[in-house]
Amino acid sequence: MKERNTYLDILKGAGIILVVLAHVLKSSGGGYERVIYFFHMPLFFFISGMTLFYSIERKIKFKEFFMKKVKSILLPYLIFSFITFLYWFFIERKTRNQYNDSVLYSFANIFLARVEEYPFNVVMWFLPCLFVSEIITYWILKIQNKAIQVISVIFGFLIGYIIATKNIRLPFTIETALISQMYIYLGFIYQKCNPSSDKLKKVDILIFIISTLLIYICYKKDYALDMLAHSYGKIYFFLIATFSGVLITLIVSKLLNKIDKRKWLSFVGKNSLIIMCVHEPIKRIVIVLYSKIFNIQQSIVRASLLHSVIITFIVLLIILPIIFIINKYLPFIIGKKKIKEESTL
Repeated sequence: MKERNTYLDILKGAGIILVVLAHVLKSSGGGYERVIYFFHMPLFFFISGMTLFYSIERKIKFKEFFMKKVKSILLPYLIFSFITFLYWFFIERKTRNQYNDSVLYSFANIFLARVEEYPFNVVMWFLPCLFVSEIITYWILKIQNKAIQVISVIFGFLIGYIIATKNIRLPFTIETALISQMYIYLGFIYQKCNPSSDKLKKVDILIFIISTLLIYICYKKDYALDMLAHSYGKIYFFLIATFSGVLITLIVSKLLNKIDKRKWLSFVGKNSLIIMCVHEPIKRIVIVLYSKIFNIQQSIVRASLLHSVIITFIVLLIILPIIFIINKYLPFIIGKKKIKEESTL
């Protein structure tokens, strides 16, 4: 059990670092962030499916499952949304000249949870989407007929894809959740069929090579994916890019699980929820200060992979004391009743 959880934490750690790096690189035009955007959010839904496997195996009742997700997903969502909204309203809205963004509507969207309507902290869309996706997947997995399970997953995915490509934004990110539930379901199936999923196998080398080649083809085809903006492009490119990226990360994380002796990456993964919720405003401050200190234009900084990696590392260091304070003194913020090391994301 311990080894399995370590691998899942490694996966979360790799995933959240890619999320922060992609957001530093975002709008850089360098192309690096485009590759990360192929799969970094589908990866988190896939990981959620892997962890969901253990809840289903324990035959957890829906009421218990629902309340667990309210505490571990919705409660942190509301608290971090309020905190970052207040920061944005009193400070960042002025410095970023966002007076055209409706304060009332932005506040109301904390409860409406429509994607791309979070000027105060754009990443917050992920948590209500994860909540709805997991609820959908829970009920699909309750279907006894496996064929109907698969049909339900595919049907839900296609409905969500059609709604999203028409740029319709539903409350609680339902249209994106319908897409995401497929990755949660597949993560569940992956963990069920691979109880020793953290073990490197010879076939992983072939899978890695093929997946890397497919990612390269998608990149050269100038394919772009952004779940937040409902930008999916051709469905076959969408599926190829997301699954290839997820498979690559799964395989690389198996190797990292072997060499992360000090558990640094595992620590990042255990605290991925906190990092997810606070990195965006911190990242913006670090980019501004970094560009001023080194007298480099922000566009140049964000187009450079080297500068962006350094900024990502700085952002993670700044978040460290926040992690310590929350885990030690305010664990309820992340849905915990007492101090634990397990991550809730």
